[in-house]
Amino acid sequence: MFERYTEDARRAVFFGRFEAARYGSSFITGEFLLLGLLHDDYTPFTKLFPLKESEAAIRSWVPAPREKIDSSIDLPLSNDGKRILAYAAEEAGRLSHKWIGSEHLLLGMFREKGQLAKHLEGLGLSLDTARETIRLGAVERTPPPSQAHGTLRTSGPSELSRRVLMPKLTFIQRYAIILILLAFVVGIIIGVNVR
Repeated sequence: MFERYTEDARRAVFFGRFEAARYGSSFITGEFLLLGLLHDDYTPFTKLFPLKESEAAIRSWVPAPREKIDSSIDLPLSNDGKRILAYAAEEAGRLSHKWIGSEHLLLGMFREKGQLAKHLEGLGLSLDTARETIRLGAVERTPPPSQAHGTLRTSGPSELSRRVLMPKLTFIQRYAIILILLAFVVGIIIGVNVR
């Protein structure tokens, strides 16, 4: 689900979960996602939208803490939390961004049009100004870990390794190389068993 999310956006969701457990909520709501965004000081979100000084006001929007929930319990996203993530993906697409970053999560919070959006507007932010700030901010983005160059990916070899290991070969040439390698390995196994 989080393949297109940048590391800072993933951390925001993680810290949103942490905040929800800390407040005793059984769901990760938009308010907790916003608190999760405030955990990292050096993200594109915090560079574009310095809301750290408003953290006390933001915490006041969250219902009073209940008994803490154990951090090992998996907390699901609330319906508004799910919609915020979906809107964030739409906003990244609208801005022609390949990755979904922490700043897109903020846009998703505005698009949800709930109490959270009203609170954010009370801080002097709006969807249009936030969108324009992100567009003009042109934050240098690194791809998510699953897409980053030089990292292990579960979807197969990287483009670089494909070009190095299998330069532009035809389908038949690739199969011929595989068969030769297979024959070589089988020959080694048979040779070891004969001795």
